[in-house]
Amino acid sequence: MICPVCGNQLPDGSVSCNVCGTSLQSAQPQAPQFNPQNSQPTAPQPQFNPQAGQPTAPQPQFNPQAGQPQQFGQAQAPKAAGTGAPFDMSVLVENIKNPLMLLPIIGAVLTLLSAFLPWVKVSVFGFSQSGNLWQFGGFYIFTALILILGSLCVVALKFRVLNLPFLENLKQLPYSFFYVPGLMLVLFLLTTIFISSAMGEVGGFGSVKYTVGWFFALLGLAGITVDAVLQFVKKQDYYL
Repeated sequence: MICPVCGNQLPDGSVSCNVCGTSLQSAQPQAPQFNPQNSQPTAPQPQFNPQAGQPTAPQPQFNPQAGQPQQFGQAQAPKAAGTGAPFDMSVLVENIKNPLMLLPIIGAVLTLLSAFLPWVKVSVFGFSQSGNLWQFGGFYIFTALILILGSLCVVALKFRVLNLPFLENLKQLPYSFFYVPGLMLVLFLLTTIFISSAMGEVGGFGSVKYTVGWFFALLGLAGITVDAVLQFVKKQDYYL
């Protein structure tokens, strides 16, 4: 070792210089003492993969709910309405929060109820009797069935309550949202014409009046048709 003052060569481990007398204990650097309070956290070390022969970086943790690795600060995309099940009422509940969406729903409900309510009231010689489509038989029963099935199809098609392949194929056809309401309207008009002709035959003996079932069908079909026409005019997708 060398004296830091006079530069004299000294044997290793000397306490003082034999030339200038400088003490060598204070000149030696001291090792830093470890303080557990000031210790810094160590970064995670890469894991060694014996198959690859190279260290691999730490992998992010897997979140089974998200189905993919989740990183800190990453926002998750909101879930779309509906579960994709064959019958999913949550889609209907989610969309009826919009007041405008109530128009086709109310129309479908009124049309459905009209198939079970009296359509006409016949009064002859002081006797009155009301009748619905089921009591008239024949073509009128067919009209009642179409009104029931059509009302259910309007809700199923528009609000995706039913996720069935043939319904999805129907939606791909041009102006498909007019098919079901159009069929119901045609049958409603034909039934009204037939009832009006019966009114003329009975007119000499009594009176025939339309009752609540006919008015329900009229208002219900009007609501369904107006909603479809509005979406067509706005050039918006009728189906949600």
